[in-house]
Amino acid sequence: IVLLFLGLHFLSARTGLLSFWVGALFLFSGDIRSISKKWVLLGTMVVVTLILSLSSIRNRLINTWEDLSAVVQGDDLNHKSFGQRWESWKAGVHLIKEHPVLGVGPCRFNEMHQQAYKTIGSGLRAENRIGPHNQWIQWIAEYGWCIIGFILVYLRHVFRVSQNTKNQVLISPNLQENPIEMGDEKTANRINSIRSLVFALVACLIMASMFESILERQAGMWMLIFALAVKNIPKNELNF
Repeated sequence: IVLLFLGLHFLSARTGLLSFWVGALFLFSGDIRSISKKWVLLGTMVVVTLILSLSSIRNRLINTWEDLSAVVQGDDLNHKSFGQRWESWKAGVHLIKEHPVLGVGPCRFNEMHQQAYKTIGSGLRAENRIGPHNQWIQWIAEYGWCIIGFILVYLRHVFRVSQNTKNQVLISPNLQENPIEMGDEKTANRINSIRSLVFALVACLIMASMFESILERQAGMWMLIFALAVKNIPKNELNF
Protein backbone atom coordinates (compact mmCIF):
# COMPACT_ATOMS: atom_id res chain seq x y z
CA ILE A 1 0.00 0.00 0.00
CA VAL A 2 2.85 2.39 0.85
CA LEU A 3 4.60 1.70 -2.46
CA LEU A 4 1.36 2.19 -4.41
CA PHE A 5 0.67 5.42 -2.53
CA LEU A 6 4.13 6.80 -3.29
CA GLY A 7 4.05 5.58 -6.87
CA LEU A 8 0.72 7.30 -7.40
CA HIS A 9 2.15 10.62 -6.24
CA PHE A 10 5.33 10.20 -8.28
CA LEU A 11 3.67 9.23 -11.57
CA SER A 12 0.10 10.51 -11.66
CA ALA A 13 -0.96 13.71 -13.33
CA ARG A 14 -2.70 16.41 -11.34
CA THR A 15 -6.17 15.24 -12.32
CA GLY A 16 -5.41 11.75 -11.04
CA LEU A 17 -4.07 13.06 -7.74
CA LEU A 18 -7.04 15.38 -7.24
CA SER A 19 -9.47 12.55 -7.99
CA PHE A 20 -7.63 10.24 -5.59
CA TRP A 21 -7.76 12.67 -2.68
CA VAL A 22 -11.41 13.59 -3.27
CA GLY A 23 -12.31 9.89 -3.36
CA ALA A 24 -10.21 9.23 -0.24
CA LEU A 25 -11.99 12.01 1.67
CA PHE A 26 -15.37 10.52 0.79
CA LEU A 27 -14.17 7.02 1.66
CA PHE A 28 -12.87 7.93 5.10
CA SER A 29 -15.24 10.80 5.91
CA GLY A 30 -17.18 8.66 8.36
CA ASP A 31 -14.00 7.76 10.27
CA ILE A 32 -12.53 11.24 10.60
CA ARG A 33 -14.33 12.05 13.86
CA SER A 34 -13.00 8.90 15.49
CA ILE A 35 -9.39 9.64 14.60
CA SER A 36 -7.25 11.06 17.38
CA LYS A 37 -5.99 14.60 16.88
CA LYS A 38 -2.39 13.43 17.20
CA TRP A 39 -2.86 11.11 14.20
CA VAL A 40 -4.45 13.93 12.20
CA LEU A 41 -1.47 16.13 13.07
CA LEU A 42 0.97 13.37 12.16
CA GLY A 43 -0.79 12.76 8.85
CA THR A 44 -0.72 16.47 8.05
CA MET A 45 3.01 16.60 8.78
CA VAL A 46 3.62 13.59 6.51
CA VAL A 47 1.67 15.19 3.65
CA VAL A 48 3.50 18.51 4.04
CA THR A 49 6.83 16.68 4.17
CA LEU A 50 6.00 14.81 0.97
CA ILE A 51 5.05 18.05 -0.77
CA LEU A 52 8.28 19.75 0.26
CA SER A 53 10.61 16.79 -0.31
CA LEU A 54 9.26 15.27 -3.53
CA SER A 55 10.08 17.48 -6.49
CA SER A 56 7.37 15.86 -8.63
CA ILE A 57 4.61 16.91 -6.22
CA ARG A 58 6.18 20.32 -5.58
CA ASN A 59 6.46 21.01 -9.31
CA ARG A 60 2.81 20.07 -9.84
CA LEU A 61 1.74 22.59 -7.21
CA ILE A 62 3.95 25.29 -8.72
CA ASN A 63 2.64 24.58 -12.22
CA THR A 64 -0.94 24.66 -10.96
CA TRP A 65 -0.39 28.04 -9.32
CA GLU A 66 1.22 29.41 -12.50
CA ASP A 67 -1.64 28.09 -14.65
CA LEU A 68 -4.33 29.59 -12.43
CA SER A 69 -2.47 32.91 -12.23
CA ALA A 70 -2.19 33.04 -16.03
CA VAL A 71 -5.95 32.50 -16.40
CA VAL A 72 -6.88 35.10 -13.78
CA GLN A 73 -4.43 37.72 -15.09
CA GLY A 74 -5.22 37.09 -18.76
CA ASP A 75 -1.67 36.07 -19.69
CA ASP A 76 -0.62 33.89 -22.61
CA LEU A 77 -2.23 30.48 -22.06
CA ASN A 78 -0.24 28.56 -24.66
CA HIS A 79 1.48 25.53 -23.11
CA LYS A 80 -0.42 26.11 -19.86
CA SER A 81 -2.24 22.88 -19.00
CA PHE A 82 -5.15 24.41 -17.12
CA GLY A 83 -5.12 27.51 -19.32
CA GLN A 84 -5.61 25.40 -22.45
CA ARG A 85 -8.40 23.52 -20.73
CA TRP A 86 -10.01 26.83 -19.79
CA GLU A 87 -10.04 27.97 -23.42
CA SER A 88 -11.33 24.57 -24.50
CA TRP A 89 -14.17 24.77 -21.97
CA LYS A 90 -15.07 28.24 -23.23
CA ALA A 91 -15.25 26.91 -26.78
CA GLY A 92 -17.40 23.99 -25.61
CA VAL A 93 -19.76 26.26 -23.67
CA HIS A 94 -20.09 28.42 -26.80
CA LEU A 95 -21.26 25.35 -28.73
CA ILE A 96 -23.75 24.54 -25.97
CA LYS A 97 -25.18 28.06 -26.13
CA GLU A 98 -25.50 27.84 -29.91
CA HIS A 99 -27.02 24.32 -29.91
CA PRO A 100 -28.61 23.84 -26.48
CA VAL A 101 -31.31 21.27 -27.23
CA LEU A 102 -29.86 18.61 -29.54
CA GLY A 103 -26.20 19.61 -29.67
CA VAL A 104 -23.97 19.46 -32.74
CA GLY A 105 -23.75 15.67 -32.89
CA PRO A 106 -20.72 13.48 -32.11
CA CYS A 107 -19.59 13.30 -35.73
CA ARG A 108 -19.36 17.07 -36.12
CA PHE A 109 -18.13 17.87 -32.63
CA ASN A 110 -14.37 18.04 -33.27
CA GLU A 111 -14.80 20.26 -36.31
CA MET A 112 -17.31 22.56 -34.62
CA HIS A 113 -15.20 22.71 -31.45
CA GLN A 114 -12.18 23.94 -33.42
CA GLN A 115 -14.35 26.52 -35.17
CA ALA A 116 -15.63 27.68 -31.78
CA TYR A 117 -12.06 28.53 -30.78
CA LYS A 118 -11.97 31.03 -33.64
CA THR A 119 -15.43 32.36 -32.86
CA ILE A 120 -14.59 33.19 -29.24
CA GLY A 121 -11.28 34.76 -30.32
CA SER A 122 -9.06 32.33 -28.43
CA GLY A 123 -5.40 33.30 -28.19
CA LEU A 124 -4.25 29.69 -28.35
CA ARG A 125 -2.20 28.60 -31.33
CA ALA A 126 -3.70 25.86 -33.50
CA GLU A 127 -1.46 23.12 -32.08
CA ASN A 128 -2.59 23.98 -28.52
CA ARG A 129 -6.32 23.92 -29.22
CA ILE A 130 -7.03 20.70 -27.37
CA GLY A 131 -10.21 18.69 -27.01
CA PRO A 132 -12.78 19.56 -24.33
CA HIS A 133 -11.12 17.67 -21.43
CA ASN A 134 -14.49 17.70 -19.67
CA GLN A 135 -16.87 14.80 -20.15
CA TRP A 136 -19.97 16.81 -19.26
CA ILE A 137 -19.24 19.73 -21.59
CA GLN A 138 -18.49 17.29 -24.40
CA TRP A 139 -21.67 15.28 -23.82
CA ILE A 140 -23.91 18.36 -23.67
CA ALA A 141 -22.21 19.95 -26.69
CA GLU A 142 -22.62 16.73 -28.68
CA TYR A 143 -26.16 15.75 -27.68
CA GLY A 144 -27.67 18.83 -26.04
CA TRP A 145 -29.04 19.27 -22.52
CA CYS A 146 -31.44 16.37 -23.03
CA ILE A 147 -28.51 13.96 -22.57
CA ILE A 148 -28.38 14.81 -18.85
CA GLY A 149 -31.99 13.70 -18.45
CA PHE A 150 -31.31 10.46 -20.31
CA ILE A 151 -28.27 9.74 -18.13
CA LEU A 152 -30.27 10.28 -14.92
CA VAL A 153 -33.12 8.10 -16.18
CA TYR A 154 -30.67 5.39 -17.21
CA LEU A 155 -28.88 5.38 -13.86
CA ARG A 156 -32.20 5.26 -12.00
CA HIS A 157 -33.26 2.32 -14.15
CA VAL A 158 -29.98 0.51 -13.52
CA PHE A 159 -30.34 0.82 -9.75
CA ARG A 160 -34.02 -0.19 -9.87
CA VAL A 161 -33.23 -3.30 -11.90
CA SER A 162 -30.43 -4.12 -9.50
CA GLN A 163 -32.66 -3.75 -6.46
CA ASN A 164 -35.47 -5.78 -8.01
CA THR A 165 -33.43 -8.68 -9.34
CA LYS A 166 -30.29 -9.11 -7.25
CA ASN A 167 -30.30 -10.83 -3.91
CA GLN A 168 -27.03 -12.72 -3.81
CA VAL A 169 -25.78 -12.09 -0.28
CA LEU A 170 -27.10 -14.27 2.51
CA ILE A 171 -28.65 -11.97 5.09
CA SER A 172 -31.24 -13.03 7.62
CA PRO A 173 -34.78 -11.94 6.50
CA ASN A 174 -35.24 -10.24 9.87
CA LEU A 175 -32.28 -8.00 9.12
CA GLN A 176 -33.12 -7.00 5.54
CA GLU A 177 -35.33 -4.03 6.37
CA ASN A 178 -33.11 -2.36 8.92
CA PRO A 179 -30.07 -4.35 10.03
CA ILE A 180 -28.83 -1.54 12.26
CA GLU A 181 -32.01 -1.52 14.39
CA MET A 182 -31.94 -5.31 14.60
CA GLY A 183 -28.56 -5.08 16.25
CA ASP A 184 -26.48 -6.93 13.66
CA GLU A 185 -23.47 -4.62 13.90
CA LYS A 186 -21.36 -6.71 11.53
CA THR A 187 -23.99 -6.54 8.77
CA ALA A 188 -24.52 -2.82 9.35
CA ASN A 189 -20.80 -2.13 9.11
CA ARG A 190 -20.60 -4.15 5.93
CA ILE A 191 -23.42 -2.17 4.32
CA ASN A 192 -21.88 1.14 5.42
CA SER A 193 -18.49 0.09 4.04
CA ILE A 194 -19.96 -0.72 0.63
CA ARG A 195 -21.92 2.53 0.67
CA SER A 196 -18.77 4.53 1.47
CA LEU A 197 -16.81 2.74 -1.23
CA VAL A 198 -19.46 3.43 -3.89
CA PHE A 199 -19.73 7.10 -2.92
CA ALA A 200 -15.93 7.42 -2.94
CA LEU A 201 -15.65 5.89 -6.41
CA VAL A 202 -18.47 8.07 -7.73
CA ALA A 203 -16.83 11.20 -6.26
CA CYS A 204 -13.49 10.19 -7.80
CA LEU A 205 -15.19 9.57 -11.14
CA ILE A 206 -17.04 12.90 -11.14
CA MET A 207 -13.87 14.79 -10.27
CA ALA A 208 -11.92 13.07 -13.06
CA SER A 209 -14.71 13.76 -15.57
CA MET A 210 -14.48 17.48 -14.80
CA PHE A 211 -10.93 17.64 -16.17
CA GLU A 212 -10.86 14.79 -18.70
CA SER A 213 -13.18 13.35 -21.33
CA ILE A 214 -12.54 9.98 -19.77
CA LEU A 215 -15.15 8.07 -21.77
CA GLU A 216 -13.37 9.11 -24.96
CA ARG A 217 -10.22 7.25 -23.87
CA GLN A 218 -9.39 3.59 -23.38
CA ALA A 219 -8.84 4.26 -19.68
CA GLY A 220 -12.54 5.11 -19.47
CA MET A 221 -13.37 1.41 -19.82
CA TRP A 222 -12.95 1.03 -16.05
CA MET A 223 -16.10 3.13 -15.71
CA LEU A 224 -18.12 0.42 -17.45
CA ILE A 225 -16.68 -2.23 -15.14
CA PHE A 226 -17.53 -0.03 -12.16
CA ALA A 227 -21.09 0.47 -13.43
CA LEU A 228 -21.56 -3.28 -13.81
CA ALA A 229 -20.14 -3.89 -10.33
CA VAL A 230 -22.55 -1.37 -8.78
CA LYS A 231 -25.44 -2.87 -10.72
CA ASN A 232 -24.70 -6.31 -9.28
CA ILE A 233 -24.50 -5.21 -5.64
CA PRO A 234 -27.57 -6.77 -4.04
CA LYS A 235 -30.29 -4.46 -2.75
CA ASN A 236 -29.66 -5.65 0.80
CA GLU A 237 -26.12 -4.27 0.61
CA LEU A 238 -26.75 -1.03 -1.25
CA ASN A 239 -29.92 0.59 -0.02
CA PHE A 240 -29.66 4.32 -0.66
